[in-house]
Amino acid sequence: MKHKQAYYIRQYSFEDYRHGGVGYADAETILSREGYRPLELPGRTSGGFFSFFKRLSYIITAALRVKRDEKVVLMFPVYARMNQWLIALLRMRGARLICYVGDIDGLKDNDNNVLEKEIAFFRKFHYFIVHNAAMAEWLRQQVGERTISKIDFFDFLVPPVLTPRKPAREVVFAGNLAIRKFYWQLGKVNDVVFHVMGAEAEQGKIKVPGVQWHPLVFPQELPARLPGSFGLLWDGDAVEELKGPLGNYFRYITSHKLSLYILAGMPVIVAEEAATAALVKEYNIGIAVPGLVDLAGRINAITSEQYQMMQENLKPLAERISKGWCLKDALGQV
Repeated sequence: MKHKQAYYIRQYSFEDYRHGGVGYADAETILSREGYRPLELPGRTSGGFFSFFKRLSYIITAALRVKRDEKVVLMFPVYARMNQWLIALLRMRGARLICYVGDIDGLKDNDNNVLEKEIAFFRKFHYFIVHNAAMAEWLRQQVGERTISKIDFFDFLVPPVLTPRKPAREVVFAGNLAIRKFYWQLGKVNDVVFHVMGAEAEQGKIKVPGVQWHPLVFPQELPARLPGSFGLLWDGDAVEELKGPLGNYFRYITSHKLSLYILAGMPVIVAEEAATAALVKEYNIGIAVPGLVDLAGRINAITSEQYQMMQENLKPLAERISKGWCLKDALGQV
């Protein structure tokens, strides 16, 4: 019998990202390394009838190329209409479609109309790769029993740095603060220095007491450039608890920042209601807190020995994340 091929629908690994898209691009790189062949629309940036016809011809040819029961991984969300048509054709052909859930926009934006459409899309599939156990449970509640594997941590294909650090009341947050209301309340957190890395620092527009800004750098450079002793995993509208749409979304997702902090050898501080709090506790790589207001006291309670143990526990995880083993293992289960 001829060996079956495996494919993925390429959507993200065309660009150099300076934000969250790097996780999707790395996933596509791992799929290529594992022998999955890309299905990618031609002339994706061009318009006009000729380009439309060329892409339409491609998706028909691609669907005919993929045989029944051959694996095809699609990264969700799927925004391009032509890729949605390709997926529909592949379903008709009997391909084994594996939906890798990257983001759930309806949950993230608290938009029920979008969420209903996303759930309807999910119900078409039987094989999924998701972030973590909390997302797997949410998905089962929406679509029933399915084959679901999880990555737990996003792969991040850069070498670990594992910078030697000591426990101190210095916490870093790498990301876009413009959409995060909790940032404006960090002044309530006494005796803690927050290092923030983001584009707003370069613009000099956002200033909050207790915050030190650092210029944004490319994601591949970040593990070696993170200052401080702890990496912060928090989101939403408040520092007292996970609040608002983004705070609620944190109860289901694994943040790519977690992998960044691990590669930097940096124990993490995570909201105890976050989905990743279970991972932080399981691997003993940081602390889970109900809120940030009393953060100084929680940090002071961590001994040098406890901190060093957390750093040691980061090392095997950093090795897995940097080599793409999280997605590799998940693929083997679907």
